[in-house]
Amino acid sequence: MTSHAQEAAPAQLAMSPDVTATAAGRALVRPGPVPRPAPLVSDAVHAHARDRPDQMAFIEGGTRTTYRQLHEAVARLRTLLLERACAPGDRVAVSGPRGLNSAVAFLALESLGATYVPVDPTWPTDRLVRIFSQTQCAYVLVHDGRVGTGSWAPEPTLARAVAETDVELLEMARAAALEPSPAPRGRPHDADRQARYIIYTSGSTGTPKGAVVEHQGMANHLRHMVETLGIVSDDVVAFTAPPTYVVSVWQMLAALSAGAAVAVIDDFTTVYPRRLLKALDEHRVTMAQMVPTMIALVVDELRRQDADDPLPRLRWLIATGEELRPHLAAGVLGTLPGARLMNAYGMSECSDDVAQHVVRHADTQRARLPVGRPVANTALHVFVEEESAWRPASPGEVGELFVGGLPVGAGYVDAGAAARTAAFFHDDVDPGSPTRRLYRTGDLAYVEDGVLYYVGRVDRQVKIRGVRVELDEVESVLRRHPSVAECAVTVEAVEESHRLRVHYVPADDVTPKELEKFLGESLPTPLPTHWVRLTKLPLTRNGKTDYRAVAGLEPVTAG
Repeated sequence: MTSHAQEAAPAQLAMSPDVTATAAGRALVRPGPVPRPAPLVSDAVHAHARDRPDQMAFIEGGTRTTYRQLHEAVARLRTLLLERACAPGDRVAVSGPRGLNSAVAFLALESLGATYVPVDPTWPTDRLVRIFSQTQCAYVLVHDGRVGTGSWAPEPTLARAVAETDVELLEMARAAALEPSPAPRGRPHDADRQARYIIYTSGSTGTPKGAVVEHQGMANHLRHMVETLGIVSDDVVAFTAPPTYVVSVWQMLAALSAGAAVAVIDDFTTVYPRRLLKALDEHRVTMAQMVPTMIALVVDELRRQDADDPLPRLRWLIATGEELRPHLAAGVLGTLPGARLMNAYGMSECSDDVAQHVVRHADTQRARLPVGRPVANTALHVFVEEESAWRPASPGEVGELFVGGLPVGAGYVDAGAAARTAAFFHDDVDPGSPTRRLYRTGDLAYVEDGVLYYVGRVDRQVKIRGVRVELDEVESVLRRHPSVAECAVTVEAVEESHRLRVHYVPADDVTPKELEKFLGESLPTPLPTHWVRLTKLPLTRNGKTDYRAVAGLEPVTAG
């Protein structure tokens, strides 16, 4: 077993005197069953292969893979890993595009008690070197995403990172010729606390952070998704996320837990709404997840096609990754009447989703959509900091969101893990917490009528002329203007003060003066503003607004 440094212990959260009971009473909590030990997805795949060997497990391009074939591929890869003495607790980087091989790698590692660390082979060499060093990876398991292919040369950046570190490169293709190995019998007593995967996220600072998710947190989320979405063997779940994003975990594993199928949608297809809709239809997808930016493009394409019954098999469309706006939700409900729309909210540090809301037509009349109620075995707290101590927020009062319960991960593994973990992970105020950890999200939120609403990021809150301004709130106001298709708000320094820079994509002719007037009707005081008119906003690879790119665009004076 590879030795790893002890994870930093959670820090104490300074609470105002006599508020612990109030905090527990105001928290949003959703209890649920907690099987012990938490089931392995690899065990479920083994059972499906035994009971329904010809059931479809993966659809990838023109290739169909049954549960028998999936189980055998996992067992052969396990042989390769065992030959290299892969043991419980080892951390193994996995490099390659999403697809069947992503799941095969995960399942083989899970069955051995090892930790899955997805990396992108095109990341800069220094970033890959840091990840291999920080996680003390035993191996880098590489694949090219295609089934049954031979060896190939890895990406140059990955090859250089492997050469610069004491890590062994293993090609998954070599497992194809090996004999299958059975999964080890028995599990350690602390198997639920095993690190199941580590997701690297840049966060708001751009510095990579390795968030550790335990098996119990992952299993809880998968079970919740299967039960909430009602996933059964006839379902097909779209696998649209890159493996390095936390949502990829449920997209490739929840269906396998329930004996359903996974349909792989490649990168090229996911960025073109017409191709994406065609793929969802051809693969008979019943559940798909997208960022709202892509959902907006899909809604526009559906309106152009004007089909009577588009995507007749789609049961669920799940929005994630950024705020879902009411007008876009109304567009989804109007163009996909046969599908249910879920607004999902979560983070890598807490096993993905921590809150979800099924959007109704009435919700679209609100100024803001709720992100909903907690997922199973999760507690959501909204706290307000006053004089270096925290108190629970009153109903409707904006504060900072903290997450407790089973989903909370084990902290970070980056070079500054102790300091980062102490800054974001705290001792839970609930003595009955299964993890005894409370995660500080850095998100602003409030609770109203027992439902959580997301407001924006703490680090997107600034003061301009003494007025506290939430940049996300400014964006939310502007998006309500019928002539604004999209916008992004940043702040620039001007001498000793600051001013807003509004980058907007107009839906029709509108002047900055008109928008300034509209903004002033909702904000507490007029604010100095510069405007940049764009044909489209720059986006990150996962479809979110790229604020770093936005901040570099030249402003123009309001006309």
